[in-house]
Amino acid sequence: MSTQTNVPQTVTEQLDELFALGVLPPAQKEHIYEQISETITLKTLGILTHQMNDEELNAWEAFIKTNPSEAEMFAYLDEHVPGYQQIMEEVAIDFMDYVLRVSYPELSETDDTPQPEQSQPAIQA
Repeated sequence: MSTQTNVPQTVTEQLDELFALGVLPPAQKEHIYEQISETITLKTLGILTHQMNDEELNAWEAFIKTNPSEAEMFAYLDEHVPGYQQIMEEVAIDFMDYVLRVSYPELSETDDTPQPEQSQPAIQA
């Protein structure tokens, strides 16, 4: 991939395998990965902002108003929300589970595997 996305490598590998994305032209495959990355990132940010207290949320909103690049946003999260990567991984796993359930509904009918609980990282202002 030419553009770096935040899609965990395991997700891209599973998508390649499940849907034979490897046969797509690189630009089209990259576009799919970017869409998935955006979906996972937005869901992760939604979870994180709901966990923030008023002070943390105000600081986040002030930061976002500066129109940061994606790299700056993730640097901010690294500094202020050290556990965000785990939530992003969980969101990616949930995404793959959803894709599998929609693609192969017969699997979800017999799957009685317990779902992992979502952790709550400490948010640092």
